[in-house]
Amino acid sequence: MATLSSLPNELLIYIFTLVAVDVHAGHVTTTLSPVSKHFNNLIQSSGVDVIYTPLRSFDKMRRFLGYIEGKDTSQKMVHSLLLVVAGNEHDDTAGPTPALPVIQALLSTIDADASRLHTLFIHIPFCNGEAPILQLPTSLPALTSLHLSGLIATSPPAGQLYTPALTHLQLLRLHKQSIQYAKFSTLIHNLAPHATHLKLTLFAPQHALLQQLLRFHDTRIRIDTIEDPEYTPTSVSTNPFPSSLKQITGSFTCDTADRMSDTHYFSLLWQLCDETLVTLRRLGQKPPLVLMSQLPGDLDHVPGEGGKNGEEEVFLDCFVRTWVAISSGDEVPWSE
Repeated sequence: MATLSSLPNELLIYIFTLVAVDVHAGHVTTTLSPVSKHFNNLIQSSGVDVIYTPLRSFDKMRRFLGYIEGKDTSQKMVHSLLLVVAGNEHDDTAGPTPALPVIQALLSTIDADASRLHTLFIHIPFCNGEAPILQLPTSLPALTSLHLSGLIATSPPAGQLYTPALTHLQLLRLHKQSIQYAKFSTLIHNLAPHATHLKLTLFAPQHALLQQLLRFHDTRIRIDTIEDPEYTPTSVSTNPFPSSLKQITGSFTCDTADRMSDTHYFSLLWQLCDETLVTLRRLGQKPPLVLMSQLPGDLDHVPGEGGKNGEEEVFLDCFVRTWVAISSGDEVPWSE
């Protein structure tokens, strides 16, 4: 009777790849590599060991970069990547800004000739000032899901589109100074011009952003949901976001010390979304805009100026579990 070790290498690699896909079961280097030296060598030489890669500290990012730089192109088959600058291991030696060049080097090195990277999660420590901006260093043609926590990413302003397949984008744990609100829709056009779903968690949304969300809501409701044949968009109501975008989820932590006009505007927009949700549920349709107000203790709560960030560990745990779920092909509710 044939044993697993007696199978041809091609078949073993196929089996190892199936095991690697099951991220819930653990990383393939800890589940199969210890079985035998032959298995370990085959997993590393084929690139199966890097298909799904979680790097939960800055030091691990640097070590992985050195490891993968020595591999052939065929051995850099990273399909899903999790990068955490600050995590539960407490062994980071650098803040967000020094980490950005290492993140850029990782993205440039991973299978640069034929990128297979479809899922990318990046988390850096929350700051209540301007968020670091990650300039994408290379094209990521297979990327469909991008979750950024504590930072923003941009593509070059002109020329080749770096993320043509990106459909699901999350920008999480951002302070009000992190975004130029008047240009927020421009950021989405630059980073994800073909996006279908967008989630934003933010402290103290400003009037300019809320206006863009209202225009998006109005346009999608009238044209796509209600299908009003007599509706003609105006310069005031034209959708500022990519036409492919089907739903925006906004989880906002309001600043009670902020201008009352912004707080009042948010309340009115929130009420409008709730009324729309009731109507669309009756029609069996999904709302284009979902707004949620976050309080201390809520998962998407964003601390204010000088606020304590004790919720970060809980958030990070959920962030990692979401990466595992998406990498494993599980269905993840977008509006939660």
